[in-house]
Amino acid sequence: QETYGFLIFQEQIAILAHKLGKDISLDEGNKLRKLLTKKGTGKVSEAKMKIHNKFIDGCVEKGIRRDIGQTIWDKFEYFSGYGFNKSHAVSYSMLSYQCAWLAYHYPAEWMAAFLDKEPESKKEKALCEMLGLFYFLLFSCKLNLKEELMKHHYLFILCLFFFISCESRQRVQYLQSEKFAKQNMPFSEAVQVGNMLYLSGQVGNIPGEMNVVSGGIGPETRQTMENIKEVLERYGSSMDQVVKCLCMLEDINEWAEMSAEYVKFFPNHKPARSAFAGSGLAIGAKVEIECWATIN
Repeated sequence: QETYGFLIFQEQIAILAHKLGKDISLDEGNKLRKLLTKKGTGKVSEAKMKIHNKFIDGCVEKGIRRDIGQTIWDKFEYFSGYGFNKSHAVSYSMLSYQCAWLAYHYPAEWMAAFLDKEPESKKEKALCEMLGLFYFLLFSCKLNLKEELMKHHYLFILCLFFFISCESRQRVQYLQSEKFAKQNMPFSEAVQVGNMLYLSGQVGNIPGEMNVVSGGIGPETRQTMENIKEVLERYGSSMDQVVKCLCMLEDINEWAEMSAEYVKFFPNHKPARSAFAGSGLAIGAKVEIECWATIN
C-alpha cells in the first residue's frame, strides 16, 4: 500500500518473503535481501536456493500458483540489482532537497563549499556539473532572467576562468606496454600530454628483439615505421594523426632511400619533418625515427 504495489525499497523483499514464504522469519527475509545482491555459486547460492524453495512452497500453500510465485521471486532478483534500502533512500532524498534549496538561494556560497570539498583530481568534473546546474537554475526555473543574470554574471565569469585554468593544466601520462616495461629501458615508450602523444625513437628491430632487420636502410626504415604504427595504435592514435617526425640517419647519403620507404606510410598527409646524420645509433641501426601525434 505504501508504494502502490511496486517494489521500491529493499526492506519490502524481506517483508514479502516473510509473509508469503513458508516459515521464513524476518531475519531470514533480511538475509535474503543481502544474498540477492551477491553473485556466484557455493554457499551463497545454496543459502539463496534454500530460501527460494521455502518461498515457493509458502506461495503454493497460500493459493498462489507456483509459476506466479516464481515470477515474484524473479522480480526480487531483478530489483535487488538497483534497489536501495529505505533508510538510504530517505537520507539521499533529504540531502538532495537540501542541496537543491541551497544551490537555488545561495549559488555562490554553495558552489564554493562544494568545490572546496572535492578532491583536486575531481574538481574539473565538479565544475562542469556546477556550470550545468547554474544554467538550469537561470533558464529552466521561470526566473527573471535579466535580474538573475545581472546578479550572478560574476559567478559565471568566475566559473569560466576556473574551467579554462583547469583545462590549461594538461595531464601528463608516461606510457609503456607490459612487454616494453620488461626491457627495463631508461625511458618511456611514449608520453601523453593532453591530446598529444610523443613517441620515443624507434629503430628497425623486430619488437622484442635487440637486432635490426637485415637488408640495409630500406628494410630498416620500413620496419621502423611499422614499429611506430604499432605504438601509435596501442595508445589510441594512428599514422594519419602524426604531425611531426624526426629522422636520425647513420649516413645522410641514405636520406633518399629512407624517404622512399617513409612516404609510403603517409599517403594522406605529410607531417612536418627534420632529419640529420649521426653515428652510434642504438643497436647498430642505420635509422632512428621519433614522431609526435594527436589522440582523439
